[in-house]
Amino acid sequence: MLKDNPFLKMHPPIYMGEPFRVHVTAPNPFWHESDQTKPKGEMSNLTAVIFRDFDDQYIVGAYMDDGLGIFGPCGRYNDIIAMWRVTELMPYCASINQHIYSHLLSAVVREKQSKERLNILLRALIPGDYESIYRSIMAKKVPQEIVQFVLDSQESLSAINLIVITEELRAGTIVWNEWDEAFTAAKVLRPDQADEIQNRRNDTVARYQKHIDNYVKFVKTDPRGLGISVMADQIVYLVERGIEKEYSATEVSALAAVVGLLTTVSDTVIMAPDHYTRDEAENEMRNTLILDAAAWLANQEKKWWKLRISNEDIRIKVAKLEAIGVKYYLSGTEFE
Repeated sequence: MLKDNPFLKMHPPIYMGEPFRVHVTAPNPFWHESDQTKPKGEMSNLTAVIFRDFDDQYIVGAYMDDGLGIFGPCGRYNDIIAMWRVTELMPYCASINQHIYSHLLSAVVREKQSKERLNILLRALIPGDYESIYRSIMAKKVPQEIVQFVLDSQESLSAINLIVITEELRAGTIVWNEWDEAFTAAKVLRPDQADEIQNRRNDTVARYQKHIDNYVKFVKTDPRGLGISVMADQIVYLVERGIEKEYSATEVSALAAVVGLLTTVSDTVIMAPDHYTRDEAENEMRNTLILDAAAWLANQEKKWWKLRISNEDIRIKVAKLEAIGVKYYLSGTEFE
């Protein structure tokens, strides 16, 4: 019985859907030591579940009647509303395997995406009138327990961004009046408020775009990378805190670059060399990022005079970035 599954006892489901029958092509043997003798590629009864794993990450997947779990990577998503929609789409899929969840998630998140790409994706996953099925799932009202979980998660380390509620309010699948007091207390943004904030962000990033582009060129990094995206976010954060009253646009950009690229360090250091521990490798990369930002900052001030920057110039800029960082990031950001 599914309720006796030892894994689910350790990780009680956040949400469990109704059982459904579908073609299973590749159960994932990684998750637990259930009997693997079940023939692959047959019709099976599945129950979709959402839970948090050992690393406190949100996972969507399914269990077969015999307790065998079929799970797979979900990418960067922690949008539990999108995961709930995945559980609603799963019964309509031609088959289920451990590779399907990231594709389904990319289809149901409320982000602007190419209609052509979306149709190709849905056509590959869902037989029949996939467009009608998709529209029906996307228009479904979000269950109260899912909305409540998003609100309750704000006190945990795995808090879900409240913008997911804002986007459902925009789509009409959550009604503000039903949650007025709770949403107001949690500071959920109405769609018009979110749009106003986004417009201000876009204006700020546009003002700083030449500095971002210049920095990308100087340090030879990927302009589409996560670090540069976070750099833009940090510029907005710093500007909203009034940093422009004291510091120049280049100083703001350099500090934002340090913070933005530091967020990617743990993902970048996948395997340290034999003579390094992982911590040592991460620390060296952090130091390199800070030195790069300091060198860029010194270069911006001297390039108009065609002067060469010295180690002393860089040392002075490192100290300055540290001082600004301490002042504007009081939540423990390290500049070492």
